[in-house]
Amino acid sequence: MLNFLFRRQKEQLKRSLEPSSEAKQANSDWTERPPPALSIHERESSLLEDLHYNYIAGSESLTNEPLSTEEESFIDLIESMVRSPNSLSDAIPRLPDLIPKLLKLLRSDDASWQSVVEVISQDSVLVAGVIKVANSPFYRLNVEAENLEQVVVHLGQKGVREVVMSVAFKPIMQFRGNQTLQQSCKRIWNHSLKSAVASRTIAVHSGENGFDAYLAGLVHNTGMNIILKALSTAPDLSHLPRSNAFKQKIEELSQQLSVKIVEAWHMPQTVVKAVTDQCSWRSGQKLSGTAQTLFLGSAISMKHSLMAEGDLQTQSDPEFKLENLLKDEPGPLAYSELNGFEL
Repeated sequence: MLNFLFRRQKEQLKRSLEPSSEAKQANSDWTERPPPALSIHERESSLLEDLHYNYIAGSESLTNEPLSTEEESFIDLIESMVRSPNSLSDAIPRLPDLIPKLLKLLRSDDASWQSVVEVISQDSVLVAGVIKVANSPFYRLNVEAENLEQVVVHLGQKGVREVVMSVAFKPIMQFRGNQTLQQSCKRIWNHSLKSAVASRTIAVHSGENGFDAYLAGLVHNTGMNIILKALSTAPDLSHLPRSNAFKQKIEELSQQLSVKIVEAWHMPQTVVKAVTDQCSWRSGQKLSGTAQTLFLGSAISMKHSLMAEGDLQTQSDPEFKLENLLKDEPGPLAYSELNGFEL
């Protein structure tokens, strides 16, 4: 019966699956396509990031105060992590053994879905998580799935691999801390999930590898997760500081940490390059391919979360309006994919 369901699902999805195996190569020889027409100006992006940092930190606005002694000490600690392989290796979350094996299977055109189900079935917690997420309102199943085989039939190849990755990575991105930091952590993870969905939508629209774009969105905030964990043990800091000086420095360090983490996790080269190139934007270089897709997907995710909080304004530019950002296609399409998003 299971084999029949897989064959039937394969036939149903033949025309709707992502590009052919040649187009879906995700190794070092992957040829990235030009970025989509969708864009955001540098100043708009900077203002958007300011508002989103306030949202993550749970504050109303940034201050222009200089770094405090405690903030300087904390930044020194994070900088030492970036410089020292030993310090960083202790801080990097360890991937469960199942994830690399699943990644290899999920990115392969030749892997059977029977083999994917067999690997997932080795972890009962993962099985329960996948079924729970698949039955969430976001995926809008017509019939509630009761087992992995039904999840595969209802969601198809693309849907299943996204659900599996989001469920597998979620425990890695969480930690115990005070209520403020827990809220920040939850919002960072929510941003990662939304970035993944938006990036995948833009990638598919542009003829890129949708799954790699999804993965890049899912893991591009890992550096900030480590920073929040470090804050939870800092003796004199109990939340993300509200100063602009701290924000600028910590976001730069967060991106550097994210690069080192995805490299240590041996993520696909396309994903590593996309995360690495996010640092290039801050140095004035233009992004392209999956890196540009990730940048735009992250911006759409920020806009979506902030719009849910109300059309916030920045002190530095009262004319700045969130609703006017990223209105060219596929921006509205990616934005609409996030409506009702709650995993």
